[in-house]
Amino acid sequence: MSQLKIRKTLGKTPITCPCCKELKTLNDTPLITIFQKQAKAGVIRKKTDTVEALNKEILSSIEYYSDAVNQKECHQYKLWACNQCIKDEKAIIADFSKQQPSYGGPYIMYLDLMLNCKYCDTSFCFSAKEQQYWYEDLQLTIDAKATRCNDCRKKKVVQQRLMVLLAKESVFTEEELEELIECYEIIGSKEKVQEYKGRLKNKRNSK
Repeated sequence: MSQLKIRKTLGKTPITCPCCKELKTLNDTPLITIFQKQAKAGVIRKKTDTVEALNKEILSSIEYYSDAVNQKECHQYKLWACNQCIKDEKAIIADFSKQQPSYGGPYIMYLDLMLNCKYCDTSFCFSAKEQQYWYEDLQLTIDAKATRCNDCRKKKVVQQRLMVLLAKESVFTEEELEELIECYEIIGSKEKVQEYKGRLKNKRNSK
């Protein structure tokens, strides 16, 4: 199964990069190499034991992934980039062997995604590096997506910390009162900020 033969046959096939939106050829992308690796790993389930069979499957995959550029909101599994975009660090080639399979996928590359926060409806970036960390290091299933913007994620962590602090039955220390004030400032609860500032002031004055 010669990669040289495949590149000679398919290399000049035109395809538009969904990252930079420029017309490229397959030789300007890592897609042939990626699909060959998938075939070798058994990700492409159809029989590809000849150059002709592999050519056919690669062309089928190319047709699927080429749709990404025509979609206003690309399906995440279809995202990829040309060699230049990868060099410019606009995309990261995925290691599909580390991904936990799910309904779709696998991801062949990670690109920055603009999503809307489920909780405040603010647009935020789910970065390529963050996706790589989620799917390859943490090994979350590949259909998992960030649902909170950075601010809302921070607030969630703060709320969890508040639950721990407020569960205490003992009197708060000055350090804990300062932490409570900081937590409520992040959440945006002005009444609680004033309440705990007053309690901190009283505690310091009672010394």
